[in-house]
Amino acid sequence: MGLRAGKKSSSNVVQPKQNNQLTSDEIEVLMKMVRDSSFQGKDVESLYNLVIKLQNQYKSLQNQ
Repeated sequence: MGLRAGKKSSSNVVQPKQNNQLTSDEIEVLMKMVRDSSFQGKDVESLYNLVIKLQNQYKSLQNQ
């Protein structure tokens, strides 16, 4: 049941979604996971920037 180079089995292959846009429910899950997690100081700035992007996308979805 594993992947083998050169062979494709359409019955065992999971097709990725064409749309990579997150839903508001998915964003909420991620935000809750961030809220309930702890991070090292070196990761705080990167995490902050990521959370801002998630919040902006969430707000955009709420306004639709």
